[in-house]
Amino acid sequence: MFRTSEPTAVTASAPATAQPLMTSYNLAPSQAMPVTVVSPPTAPAFAADAYIKMDSGPFPSQAQLTTADPKPWYESPAVTQVFQHTPTSTEQQAFTDAVFRDVQKTFDKSGVPVTLTNQADVSAAHTLSVVAGATSPSVPEAVGMAVVGGDGFSFIDKLNYASSVEELEQVVAHNISHELMHTFGGEHHDTTGQYLDSAVTPWAVMADPNAVFGPDSVKELLTRDFRAVGQGVYAADGQEVLSPTPVPEPTTLAMWGLAASAAVILRRRSAA
Repeated sequence: MFRTSEPTAVTASAPATAQPLMTSYNLAPSQAMPVTVVSPPTAPAFAADAYIKMDSGPFPSQAQLTTADPKPWYESPAVTQVFQHTPTSTEQQAFTDAVFRDVQKTFDKSGVPVTLTNQADVSAAHTLSVVAGATSPSVPEAVGMAVVGGDGFSFIDKLNYASSVEELEQVVAHNISHELMHTFGGEHHDTTGQYLDSAVTPWAVMADPNAVFGPDSVKELLTRDFRAVGQGVYAADGQEVLSPTPVPEPTTLAMWGLAASAAVILRRRSAA
């Protein structure tokens, strides 16, 4: 469970001689003071809420969220393990298309309308990159990292318990969905492990094509502006690790976070 500490409110009594904050003046028309109207800055216009990036680098926010030099996802041992070789360009395209479709389906089945793209030339508020050969600088065992209001990563090397191409594709799609939840401003809500927003999710749920976000997560996401950027100072999805128990043991757990206290989401609060 995430907790954000709020500053303690202190109420001070106004002194008896307190002056009003504003003073009115009666001016003749010729003495009227000019008024300057300042328009608020225009928010960037995006064609999509998020871009799912599954190609070569550079990758947005890689210096902040990754170590080493991230490689394309298809160079991962987790990928060659299920393909039994480095996937061909045709196989790469089929895999990325399947992942993209399943991420979209996850949000659709959850009842969360989201506009995604897998085209680099389409402007998007956030980018979620799937990479090989890199880890989190702060939590090396992390499965994924994300910035609230920013970008995120899925570290496919950590998903090496998949026993088939189809299983790996589904788990990657759900890992991406989980990280996008954070870039959109969502937090962990489910504590049962039955939903994708859970901090600890059974591998069977991650690999289930029908897995969705829990009702509390959906309720929260529906209040968020998915195209808002820069609303977070820094967010890391904590210690996202996988249990070493091999698939297909039903007790295998994919841990998005070892403990809620280890996962930190900080948000910049607007001043009234």
